[in-house]
Amino acid sequence: MAGFDETMASGDADFGSSGLARPSVIRLGFLQAVPLRKIVGRIGSISAERHRRLLANLSRHLTP
Repeated sequence: MAGFDETMASGDADFGSSGLARPSVIRLGFLQAVPLRKIVGRIGSISAERHRRLLANLSRHLTP
């Protein structure tokens, strides 16, 4: 797990809205491109705080 990835546990406040079926890792170090037509249904969401934290961690990692 890279320093900017983050685990999402079933006890996290935003786990229910994430759409995840089990505890997972949000991996910013791995990019998957999926055509929109292949996405069926709602993807889910994360909290604004988690989003800010992930962006800040990634930014710190990419800043020389």
